[in-house]
Amino acid sequence: MIKRKWSILFLLGLSFASVCQAGDDIDALYSRIAQKDIQALNELKALAKDNNAQALAELGFIYDYGVSVSVDIPQAIKYYEQACDLDGDYGCFNAAYFYEYGIGTQKDITQAKTLAKQLREKINLSNINLHKKVSERIIGSVYSNKLEAYRDISFRPHFIQGLSFYFYAPQSDERKLLSRIGFDSSHLARIAILWAREGDPEVAYQTAKLVST
Repeated sequence: MIKRKWSILFLLGLSFASVCQAGDDIDALYSRIAQKDIQALNELKALAKDNNAQALAELGFIYDYGVSVSVDIPQAIKYYEQACDLDGDYGCFNAAYFYEYGIGTQKDITQAKTLAKQLREKINLSNINLHKKVSERIIGSVYSNKLEAYRDISFRPHFIQGLSFYFYAPQSDERKLLSRIGFDSSHLARIAILWAREGDPEVAYQTAKLVST
């Protein structure tokens, strides 16, 4: 109980900037957007119009999870697909997810496979020592767990806890794989913090554990 109380208090004062080392302009823009800075959102959209793949993927995330905007899955898919076309592996991964399960759009397995193929072509697996089936299992696990957390908010703590496991070993091949598909520790921290702010103490506890590793 003490740990849980500490976690909630910890998260109340936690900004994303303290979790993710904002190394570039887009990370800094995200931090401002998370604080409801509309000008920052407009600046990010301007970068996206210049075909910046990272900006497009970031906008996909923002509309996917409702970061200072209303959740808009069709809009998120649009941005993710544009990012995918411009070599943004994170965009390919997330756009494929929505088509795979028919979330916010009509289920389209063919399109999901097309995006998954693009992801395989773009992602660099040369220094990741994992069997193909293991890589597919990990990616499939992220898909299915994200879906479960979407359908049942009580699953969110398990989602955070399960993925956190991969980030305890700094140089693990599993961690490298997740980073290559754009699902690194900073993205998981973003999601966890957004959910924790909704007041679930178990989510708050798992989030505090994640950001302290």
